[in-house]
Amino acid sequence: MHADATRDGVPGRTPDFPRTRPEGDVEAMDDLSRTPRHWPAQPPATPECDRLGGRLLARHARLVSGVHESDERTLRDQMDVTAIPAPPFGESDRAAWMAERLAAYGAADVRIDAAGNVVGHLAGEDPTAAPIVVAAHLDTVFPAGTDVRPREDGDRILAPGISDDGRGLAALLTFTRTLAASDVRTIAPILVAATVGEEGLGDLRGVRALFEGEAHGAAAFVSLDGAGVTRIVTGGIGSLRRRYVVRGPGGHSWVDWGRPNPIEAVGRALAALPRTDEMPIATTWSA
Repeated sequence: MHADATRDGVPGRTPDFPRTRPEGDVEAMDDLSRTPRHWPAQPPATPECDRLGGRLLARHARLVSGVHESDERTLRDQMDVTAIPAPPFGESDRAAWMAERLAAYGAADVRIDAAGNVVGHLAGEDPTAAPIVVAAHLDTVFPAGTDVRPREDGDRILAPGISDDGRGLAALLTFTRTLAASDVRTIAPILVAATVGEEGLGDLRGVRALFEGEAHGAAAFVSLDGAGVTRIVTGGIGSLRRRYVVRGPGGHSWVDWGRPNPIEAVGRALAALPRTDEMPIATTWSA
């Protein structure tokens, strides 16, 4: 179940979704053949951040140029990491590869923690400052046995998981390599992490373990995820998960006829949930 994190009045986390639905869309809810419609958030105007970002880009233009100039290397890392299967709860081979590569690119004290996360460090000018976490997730949504080897199709490279989050992992490596090889130092230390359990039933177990341990009290968390390069997301919806077990004497369609059936009880419970058009914008159910 996914729910709007702001419905309890949590300030400062409301995405700029429209508060009214497009005309006629409520009636379309009963049309199961309809094309899914989304209401994209409009990015807020951030002139001060834009000015600050512009100054930083100008000041560190050499770093930015280095990233562009090493794009072929980044793409090779993306293809290599994508080719290593990392199904849910099966990320260990990819984790080992990432640990080796992060260490080779200059991260210090690289290790794989008890949860399976790969963790490394980039020193800051103030070693006592709360760290900034930069992370990408190791797992994909694709089950064990899926052929994840990248293949080239003209000017495209195709593979399950090559974007989510093969690109994020490659970006994490390039970020580490670029900073470690430069004389630029952030004030706060940086903790780089390739985390497990982001997808599905993983329920963010890697990030949760990180913040219960080494990243506890971190100053900031930056997630490298998704294929978009034109927008930085600074807020979003929360996710609430519930597990229910329903038991009853019924079950068999013949010998248990007339006895209470847990399947029927679950069906009635699902039918009683609010319709999507009756719920706040950006709130959905997922079962």
